[in-house]
Amino acid sequence: MMTIQAASDDFHHAGTLSPGWVTIPELELLDLSFNRFYGEIPANWDTGFPDMAQLRLDGNELSSGLPADWITGEQDSAPLHIIDLGNNPGLRGELAEWQLTEALPGLEYLNVSGNSLTGSLPANLTGLQQLKALNVSNMKLQGGLPEAWAANRGVWPLVEVIDLHGNNITGSIPANYFGQGLWPRLQVMDLSYLSLTGTLPTWRADG
Repeated sequence: MMTIQAASDDFHHAGTLSPGWVTIPELELLDLSFNRFYGEIPANWDTGFPDMAQLRLDGNELSSGLPADWITGEQDSAPLHIIDLGNNPGLRGELAEWQLTEALPGLEYLNVSGNSLTGSLPANLTGLQQLKALNVSNMKLQGGLPEAWAANRGVWPLVEVIDLHGNNITGSIPANYFGQGLWPRLQVMDLSYLSLTGTLPTWRADG
């Protein structure tokens, strides 16, 4: 497995992300966390890494979102399982416009916390059947909690963490969020520092 790991605690790399890195097509893991990379994620990264499984760019100074084809799902993209873009305050756009179900159906971990993404929580994330952790906390998201996320027991059978805290999410918690057998592996659901109203639904545990 070809990897590039330059996550930094002491020495911080700086500059823009290079489109030329697609000349390493066998790259499976790219970790540039906690550096000072700025600018956009190169557009040719969407199909330039056919084996890419993990992309970790958290804690940088990036100023755009994902490459267009990752958002639109119009082309076959890398088999990404992990995307970590957290704590890049310059990342903007509407999360609901990202067609991740079509573009990256095998996604297991998505972290875009601490960015400047806006809009509502996407109902279509339910198509990510391999999802284990979703962190969209500390952003500018609005609207309510999608009922589609808890439409049936087949939604997110592997999910362990759902972190939504620190957004402007309003309304009440849908009753089906606490349905029997829903999210059987869930360990953490963080709904703190939201603008929710009403009472907690009755929890219906398995068995």
